[in-house]
Amino acid sequence: MLYTVRPLERIYTDLNCKVEEKPQEIKMFETEHGQIYAKKCEDKYIIDQLVSSEMSDYLKEEYQPGSEYFGE
Repeated sequence: MLYTVRPLERIYTDLNCKVEEKPQEIKMFETEHGQIYAKKCEDKYIIDQLVSSEMSDYLKEEYQPGSEYFGE
């Protein structure tokens, strides 16, 4: 859990990706124990949310919000 006074958009935003006013494309990817929701940013996907029934998935660096997703 993250306790902060900063807006989550500022914490989990990739600084190399331009924030646009238009709606972003969000894609769902299946994982072994759940799903990853990622936003399309130029030619890559940035993880926005992880939904998993396996608690250890939330500790894996490759599933952390704000990181680039290389799946599929």
